[in-house]
Amino acid sequence: MIEKKPLSITFLLGSWGSASMIFLIGEAVFQSGALTGLMITTALLLAFLLNIPLLYSNSVSTCTTILKKAITYISYMGAMLLHLLIGSFILQVLVQLNVYMTLLLHLLLILIVIQLCNNWAFLKQGALFGNVSLLFGLAIFLPIYIYLQEGLETVYHNLLHYHPYVLHLNQQNYLSYFFICLVIFSGKLYWQLPTLKRFAGPQMGKGIRKLLVAIGIFTTLILSFSTMTIVAATQNFDLENPNAVLLYLIEKKSSSPIFHLVCMSLYGLSLLSAITIHFKKGKEDDQIRNWIPGMLLIVSSFISIVLLYKNISLLYVYVTFGLIIGITAIISFIMTGIQVIIFKKV
Repeated sequence: MIEKKPLSITFLLGSWGSASMIFLIGEAVFQSGALTGLMITTALLLAFLLNIPLLYSNSVSTCTTILKKAITYISYMGAMLLHLLIGSFILQVLVQLNVYMTLLLHLLLILIVIQLCNNWAFLKQGALFGNVSLLFGLAIFLPIYIYLQEGLETVYHNLLHYHPYVLHLNQQNYLSYFFICLVIFSGKLYWQLPTLKRFAGPQMGKGIRKLLVAIGIFTTLILSFSTMTIVAATQNFDLENPNAVLLYLIEKKSSSPIFHLVCMSLYGLSLLSAITIHFKKGKEDDQIRNWIPGMLLIVSSFISIVLLYKNISLLYVYVTFGLIIGITAIISFIMTGIQVIIFKKV
């Protein structure tokens, strides 16, 4: 049997990071206060530490193939729902069309790019590198640009004197939010253990250090994007949808060319993120037949219409799918432990 080549950090960060992270972190900070970014990164780090012993074990693979497929489908649909909603929302801001029209346009663009990638395989790798490049580019540019426009001292003064609620918003709920994040991240990492093992390579000690570096980079991205919403929360925008706050902040602080450039970059990131997720699932899990992702994408688009009509937030979608994955991972882990005890598997 030929040993699979270890995965690169680009693949790992490209599969973890996406446009959805910017908007999800923003909504979480907007609803729960300035310390939310730190709480999320702490939960992510702890979830990784809890999964480290499982990297040394082969017993996690004892769960059924049907369960693995179900989790793969659920994970794929949850991610695609987020990117359909985010992409359609950004397009709506850019082209000023009805949100349902932009959803259809976004879906068509995704399907076209998927077909192009199927015809020219090198485009798949290009989508992954483009996704990572745009993500890091925006993580560097946006916080610096926004703070330069607003001024660090002004932000601190506004928070301390005029918007103190941002600093302690819903602080009493931080513990419950932390455990929700811990369940979600632990479950996602649990089901990604085969990928993490491929990234770690044959030398597990060295591989775990590499994974810690990847986690450190990813948490830095989270903290970088979370700071932008802290600035936005001081602007007193009257918005029904908290996901709009970032774009309205950039529009308020920027000239029209800069604003449209940022929107196009965010849309490009959303499109590339969706393409990366579409092809990553089959490569990573080897569980999805070629035609199934396309069918799930179409189903996700119909669900997206309902979510838009009901005005469901992105964070609610992420938490719902994340808890399903996390709770299923806990159940699978318990079942695996029982099997190990009964059948003396090591």
